[in-house]
Amino acid sequence: AAFYELISALCQYLPRTMKSEAARVCPAVLLSIDDSDAVVCPPLWEAVLYILSTIEDCWNYVNAKKGVLPKLWTVLKEGGRGLAVVIHPNLLPFVSKLPQKIIEPKAEFFNTFFKSMILGLSSGRALTSHSECSAIIAATMECLQYTLLQNSGEKEEETKVQQMLVNDHFLQLMDLMLKSPAVQNGILFHQT
Repeated sequence: AAFYELISALCQYLPRTMKSEAARVCPAVLLSIDDSDAVVCPPLWEAVLYILSTIEDCWNYVNAKKGVLPKLWTVLKEGGRGLAVVIHPNLLPFVSKLPQKIIEPKAEFFNTFFKSMILGLSSGRALTSHSECSAIIAATMECLQYTLLQNSGEKEEETKVQQMLVNDHFLQLMDLMLKSPAVQNGILFHQT
């Protein structure tokens, strides 16, 4: 945990130094995205976001499609491994910092991203914890909204992404939330 806290501090206060060490720092942080230690996870995700913000070319030092994203998909499919409250609030800033070369083709990237998140909502840990379930639902809705806004044009690819997001993921999420008693205790069905 201290390592990631140091990386975040260095990114914040010595960004030029971090840029010069990008070849070593980026893989150390980004390839650890699947760490499931409850102590390590919060500073890890803070470091991930600092790396993405500070080192614009960070993806030149890791293979996102082979090293980072498959690990992220696994964590999401497993509902954050009991750490959805920590991981999922970071997903929107994470996705918003991804360059086009990482998310191309968009339909494939976002299909895998949202399919993984919705599968995670059905995981055992998510279904047994109100806070975990709420974190996953909130992050999924935020990311759906962001992705729809980013693809709100009328180009063929944007239209394809819009239809996929609504038909395959938003409606599936709503169906799951309406049919699953455990999920109904989540953020969209808040009872006072």
